[in-house]
Amino acid sequence: MNLSSIYKRSAIRAYLGCALILTLAACAGTSPGAPLPPLAVSGTGPCCGALAPKAEKLLAILDASKVETLWQPGHLVDWKSGASRGLARSAGDTHCSAFAAAMGLRAGVYLLRPPRHSTRLLATAQALWLDSRAAHDAGWRRVRDAAQAQARANAGDFVVASFPSPDPDKPGHIAIVRPSAGRTLADIRRYGVRMTQAGGHNRLRTTEKSGFGNHPGAFPDAIEFFAHDLPESILRVGDPAVGLAGN
Repeated sequence: MNLSSIYKRSAIRAYLGCALILTLAACAGTSPGAPLPPLAVSGTGPCCGALAPKAEKLLAILDASKVETLWQPGHLVDWKSGASRGLARSAGDTHCSAFAAAMGLRAGVYLLRPPRHSTRLLATAQALWLDSRAAHDAGWRRVRDAAQAQARANAGDFVVASFPSPDPDKPGHIAIVRPSAGRTLADIRRYGVRMTQAGGHNRLRTTEKSGFGNHPGAFPDAIEFFAHDLPESILRVGDPAVGLAGN
């Protein structure tokens, strides 16, 4: 990462951290610190390991989400289901953060969501929260880079890619790293991780480069990755569209 990216990220965090402190009081404290220990990544052929059973189950949850028809931009939506509640005042209203939170709910992983924070500018709030002691205490850990993020997703972790907006009046972006056994290190260096996302364009399958394309400066240096263990109970979920009971 170059120095300009580091300075830019520090400025973003300082500004937005102050702006959101009242609604994110739990973010007080030290950051999570060092990233997770690296997993083995191959420089030739498929790089990031076969899909673990938990990764297969997460794929089933993502594939059952109907993200390409729900959580539609320009609509007011129910954050859990993505169902429209009517047209929003702005056609540019998008729901990447609501979708990520909803998939976390279905997978049994907590990601900052209503009612703890409103859906307005939630993606930036999530990005800041993920880098907080509160998130660390909730089981989230920083991931070193895109290749490690893909490897962690393939190994069965719930992994997100996040970017806080440098403009406090505009949304950031967050997406779920999609398990994908066929990626090569060269592909990841060029296009980033495989993702599932809502946003300006809802995509069941897309790349990090494409998914963050509406956020200048995000790819490749300013996107951060965080991982959370998927619970063993995910393997017992019968209908991935329903999610875990009690969550």
